Amino acid sequence: MRLRLLLVAALLGITCFAPSFAGEGKIKIGIATMFPHPYWDVMTNGVREAMGDRYDVIELVSNYNSEEQVNQVDDLIAQGVKGIFIEPFDGTAIKTALEACKTANIPVVILDAPPVDTDLVTAMVTTDNHACGVVCAKDLIERMAGKDCNVVILGQPGVESGRLRQTGFADTLKDVPNFRVIADQDYGGQQDKATNIMENIVQANAKIDAVFAINENGIFAAIAVLEGENRLSGTCLYSVNGASAEIDMIRMGKQTGTAAQLPHQMGYQGGEVMLEILEKGEPGTFQVLIEPLLVTADNGNLQKYEPAY
Repeated sequence: MRLRLLLVAALLGITCFAPSFAGEGKIKIGIATMFPHPYWDVMTNGVREAMGDRYDVIELVSNYNSEEQVNQVDDLIAQGVKGIFIEPFDGTAIKTALEACKTANIPVVILDAPPVDTDLVTAMVTTDNHACGVVCAKDLIERMAGKDCNVVILGQPGVESGRLRQTGFADTLKDVPNFRVIADQDYGGQQDKATNIMENIVQANAKIDAVFAINENGIFAAIAVLEGENRLSGTCLYSVNGASAEIDMIRMGKQTGTAAQLPHQMGYQGGEVMLEILEKGEPGTFQVLIEPLLVTADNGNLQKYEPAY
């Protein structure tokens, strides 16, 4: 029966991942992450829990380098993995790796943020990164209640998740009267770079009412710089991820809110999708979007949200 299905699929030009693992030991699965960070550790643990003891999940971590990530995917293919999870550092550059997986008939489940070439992947389980920016912007609009608002955006457009968060935030504000983006800078997701950028922005602008950063590194830099200049009070500050350190900042009144992601849930659901592909031949659905949870000191989520790291 399986041979008949494969022959039909070949005639129709359909990629088929129906497995034949009978008699094999542990089945190798690869996961290529963006860079060293507790967020990815939590997500990978979710993948491992979902897939269980039958699967050996091999994780390779690039270091803020898209070329390195592509090479790591090639390495995983060479190791004979049966499926690969990819958390793309660069949504465009990862195309080479996706093409290599397609050529090798290895299913790819994208985690965290979609690549540009979604037609080359088997399934995606991601945070709704655009919504992360939207929920922060909507909360800011409510808090400012029509007042003049000078906004700083600390972004990372080279990473697809960062671009989506930044776009969601900026697009929500663009037609709102009295809101003005006075600076929009790429800090590469790194705190030291964000610190230098924020210092320059503070020196150049006497009035800053709000800061949005695409992850906690950016907002921690903004908090430190503004606090050092005695300009933190009254400024609305938002970020994305929901790390325990962000929650601490919210409790202390230094940060307004965070669009919390759920990396363990994302990894676990990604593992379930990969199992569907490997054991049934296809995913139940192509894309699973996980909504962020906005956590502020006054919206009720601070008391019930538990940070993943």
